[in-house]
Amino acid sequence: MRFKGLEHPIHVVGLTGGIGSGKSTVANLFRKHSHRVNIVDADFIARLLVAPGEPALTEIVKTFGRSVLCPTGLDRKKLGRIVFGDPAKLKKLNKIMGPRIQQQAMIQIEWWARRYWQDDPLIIYEAALLVEFGAYKEFDRLIVVGCDHETQRKRVMIRDKCTEAEARERIAAQYPLGKKRRVCSYYIDTSYPLSFVKSRVAEVFDLIVNGRRR
Repeated sequence: MRFKGLEHPIHVVGLTGGIGSGKSTVANLFRKHSHRVNIVDADFIARLLVAPGEPALTEIVKTFGRSVLCPTGLDRKKLGRIVFGDPAKLKKLNKIMGPRIQQQAMIQIEWWARRYWQDDPLIIYEAALLVEFGAYKEFDRLIVVGCDHETQRKRVMIRDKCTEAEARERIAAQYPLGKKRRVCSYYIDTSYPLSFVKSRVAEVFDLIVNGRRR
């Protein structure tokens, strides 16, 4: 994705991967690798959109009931248990959140682009469902983050404090890694030690900056 009307070109690259794949870790490694990297995080945007009083939260409660609420607003774990086992309900949630997240993401991307164009920044849009919704086609480059099935399952169980069955259900609700790899420009495997992942991040950064794919 490129922004017109600016003195210098702005690179916007998509970064995606399944639940528990290590997307956020890789995004942070890119940020640490170069001051030119700015991250737009779809999950962070989603959290802001479901804060108390926000229209998205009102619509979610209207659709799924007040049981998804907790004292601080949305109980994401309860909502997750409702939607991940039911494709129709997951589709409803994505219909509520998807357009709103995309709109706010574009606002952030444009802000970064216009504020830091002199640094020739690399803006990375981190989101889980870029391939599922076909949004990856909007980007000139796509980074896919993945790991082996056992590592992914264990990460989801630890992070979400869920059972093995629930972890498998959540993983199965997204596209398999193979489908994502077929459309990506670069693949980063987080099954390996952090030192390897750091090295791969540095390699991918250089490839993006130099306009090459691998």
